[in-house]
Amino acid sequence: MPMPNFLIIGTGRSGSTSVYYWLKQHPEIYMSPVKEPSFFVPKRKMFKKSGANTNVRQLVRETKRIRPKDLEAYSALFNGVTTEKAIGEASPTYLVTPGAAKRIKEQIPEAKLIAILRNPVERAHAHYLARRTKGFERLSFKEALKADQAGIPYSWGLPRKYIARGLYCTHLRRYYDLFDKDQIKVYLHEDLKKDPVGFAQDIYKFLGVDDKFIPNVSVMHSRTGLAKNKFLNIFLERWTPFRYILRRVSPHTPEWVMN
Repeated sequence: MPMPNFLIIGTGRSGSTSVYYWLKQHPEIYMSPVKEPSFFVPKRKMFKKSGANTNVRQLVRETKRIRPKDLEAYSALFNGVTTEKAIGEASPTYLVTPGAAKRIKEQIPEAKLIAILRNPVERAHAHYLARRTKGFERLSFKEALKADQAGIPYSWGLPRKYIARGLYCTHLRRYYDLFDKDQIKVYLHEDLKKDPVGFAQDIYKFLGVDDKFIPNVSVMHSRTGLAKNKFLNIFLERWTPFRYILRRVSPHTPEWVMN
């Protein structure tokens, strides 16, 4: 069965979506057609049905539909590989999820691992914006952080983890304890913003492919889910099902709308 030899393990809201598309452009790299299969994240109950609103239930159904059910289904994501040297996928939850590192080590012990870190405060705010837009969060950012510190979950039981996901030392230690340090490459989101081409080319070098290749970085992809037009953003926030209709009607719908 074909399996990836590298993973973008995180962290969320730090540019992994843009990097996914930059890597996908390289002729010597094959990226999973599903950007975030999250296969190595241990399965768990995501919410209490009685407390989840319609938008959240829809989002969870979408996640379950995309996520591979077993190793064979996961391997099938890479059936399109031909002559590519580097084979990978990008699931930012791998870094922050206990148990993911161990599952990766068991299945692909020689894989190279890429982590992209962002200022914890900026990352937390971006995480908050995404959750609020998708209907998870209803508190203000200040109130949400207080609730997070107090251990108060969303109304249906799912923890917020705005702060915990920014404790990078804790998360990275799980990987350094299991993998050789030469297999792990840590980048900063600030460097991605400053020099996206150089950033991508350094990853190419780490993966052992042609690092002179220049990707098209004119469009920065975002999973935040916010439109620049505030009125359109209000519409999308209040009527989340519109995003799912567009997902099915047009494959060319901008990613900030679909997410």
